[in-house]
Amino acid sequence: MKFSKIYNSIFFYIFFVLISVFVNFFHYDEALMHQKILNYNLHGALINDHGHEITFGRFYYILFSKIPSIENIFQTYFILRIFAVFSVISILYLIKITIIKYYKEYESYIFIPFSLIIIWFCFFSGGLSVRFDAVVSLCVLFSFFSLLKFKNDKNIVLPYLSFTLSCLCISLHPNFLLPILLILPTIFRNIFYLEQSFLNKIFKICFVIIVIILSINLTIFSKLNLENLYLYVNKTIQYFQVSSEVSYKSQFDLFGVFLNIKKDLIDLARLHHLKNFNSLNYYIFVVLLVPYLFSLINIKKRSHNDKILIYYILFSIVFLFLIPNKWAHHLSLLIPLLVLNFLSIIPINFFSNKKRYNNFIFIFFIFLILLRIEYHLKNNIFFYKFVERNIPNIKNISYFDKIQNDEIKINEINNQMKGKIFYSNPEHKYLFTNLESKGHMLDILLKNNEVEIFFLDKRFNRKCELSKKVTLMTFNEFRVDGVSWLACKKI
Repeated sequence: MKFSKIYNSIFFYIFFVLISVFVNFFHYDEALMHQKILNYNLHGALINDHGHEITFGRFYYILFSKIPSIENIFQTYFILRIFAVFSVISILYLIKITIIKYYKEYESYIFIPFSLIIIWFCFFSGGLSVRFDAVVSLCVLFSFFSLLKFKNDKNIVLPYLSFTLSCLCISLHPNFLLPILLILPTIFRNIFYLEQSFLNKIFKICFVIIVIILSINLTIFSKLNLENLYLYVNKTIQYFQVSSEVSYKSQFDLFGVFLNIKKDLIDLARLHHLKNFNSLNYYIFVVLLVPYLFSLINIKKRSHNDKILIYYILFSIVFLFLIPNKWAHHLSLLIPLLVLNFLSIIPINFFSNKKRYNNFIFIFFIFLILLRIEYHLKNNIFFYKFVERNIPNIKNISYFDKIQNDEIKINEINNQMKGKIFYSNPEHKYLFTNLESKGHMLDILLKNNEVEIFFLDKRFNRKCELSKKVTLMTFNEFRVDGVSWLACKKI
């Protein structure tokens, strides 16, 4: 078997996806989403850890509340990532199909986009996690592929399928509005501007209406009537207003739109967030973005398919500029499109004249992937606790010495501060079980003056300081998932 047969095989990369679903770090938002599931089981209400009602993902939380032993996060965290696993594997398949169909000349070098997808999604909160970023990425990529099929092969089934998938998924997160907006002009044009029978038009209009009704029903996840719809819309608008002002320091008006654009375009808030929390993905994004900017400048010289790709990326970037949330994980929706653009700008003869270097490029990518896996294996305390519960003798393996030392420090603080109320990242409540967590919103906790212990990330806090209203002193330090934290108490 040729070496190229291995590194161009999709199953080789799926293997890394299946490993990463266990070893990717358990993140901030995953803990918040797990808490919503627990709240539904405990109170029968769809609320977050501060008692605010949930407006998106309602059916998701109810569905996963049925999982046996859902309370034990160390035994179920990887199960909650099932949507992301399906999405990343589907992205790999869809990229392969797109390249074979529309970028045939690059088929032998499919390992490049495959490797970039694995590195980005498998070790990132915006990838193989409980979040829906990978699902959004899949819907955006599928929307692009559907449009290519429509433009080149007159296939109208896939655009309607793309529209249906994105509409149903918008019940999970508002970012699914993007793939809907991307495919909607194609649907609109097909219904109203192409010559067809009146009956055919009526059928398509009815199909779109049925999909929208199903989407609304799935979103509100209660009896579909005008009263429930009004209540849901009202709560959702209130949620956007509060989150824009409190969480994202923006406004729910025209001036807020300008603020949102400024944060991305001038302040580079999203890129700074990415660099602070995942520096490798930051450099990957920059490497992918720079060629895209050249593609945008020289768009007139590109092929018809490339122009569609370039405009898709541009519209997606504008969408990210407009939304108030500037978290890095939303950049994932751009990655499948950017890797296709990256591949498409490389001259064909670049590969044909340097085939002997392909193995070295592949080895470099695999080396990066293995380094990421090794780092996560040695530092992921959630994976360690999962293995510990299923293989009790794991404590005798020296490979996990670093995590075991981290656990000693955590247990020391657990015993030292037993019964105290603490503030930290929400995932830490599963580790500091002797302490009590009152939520993740620091402003509310400071206002209520309840918190006695604060854990501060040493990457952004050199010493125990929060505000002039709270005086803190350092009493210990600990490490979780390779990140060092200051343990501070109020004095």
